[in-house]
Amino acid sequence: MEVDFSEKYPRLVQDAKLWLEGMLDVSIVMIVGFQESPTYQPPLCELTDQDIGDLYQRYQDTSHLRQQSNIAFDVRGEFGPVSYEGLTWAGEIDAFIELWIRDPVTGLTIQNGNRINLLPPAEPPQLEFRLSNFTDDVPPDKDVPTSFAWDGFQEEMRMSIKETAYSRYIIAMENYVKERRKKATDESSSSRTSEQRGTSSSSSTRGRTPTQGDTPGPRRTSRPRARRAR
Repeated sequence: MEVDFSEKYPRLVQDAKLWLEGMLDVSIVMIVGFQESPTYQPPLCELTDQDIGDLYQRYQDTSHLRQQSNIAFDVRGEFGPVSYEGLTWAGEIDAFIELWIRDPVTGLTIQNGNRINLLPPAEPPQLEFRLSNFTDDVPPDKDVPTSFAWDGFQEEMRMSIKETAYSRYIIAMENYVKERRKKATDESSSSRTSEQRGTSSSSSTRGRTPTQGDTPGPRRTSRPRARRAR
């Protein structure tokens, strides 16, 4: 089974070809794809510094509710998008299954049937497998039909979409804190460096030997010697 969320679909198809054309004991590959629309972009980049600061303040004020996880997150569709504080933390999720097999004549990888949409399907997919579909090394008494619990899968997806949005929100807030601390540390370090440079410059001026070009003090002049009369 190849699963697509962080990995791009063409790469999954390439992986299926590697399995089917590179390992003769593999007879079928299932690709499960998840697509988020629109592709997630951290929403904080759309806010001003003041707006982010206000959002973080509310985040601190509700820290005692974090144990309730994503209870306040609003799922606008059956499978997203998900918003909180007026910001979108997860897009609408679509999922599908594709089956890929080895062509018995050419030995090349081909798709077996059409793509099956999972979220939500017009009707529950009629998919049934036996272990012998995946490998030849299966005892006859173990080669029983296997099907998917689609209702359970969809309910798990609803929960997972909301939890993903909540996790992204927490990560965004924690990153904001890290950036603030780093900025404060950098500013403090820069200030200390400037103070040290000023102190060093002052000490150097007080301690150095006057040279040409400095303000002169009293200067000694030589007197002409008297000449004896003969």
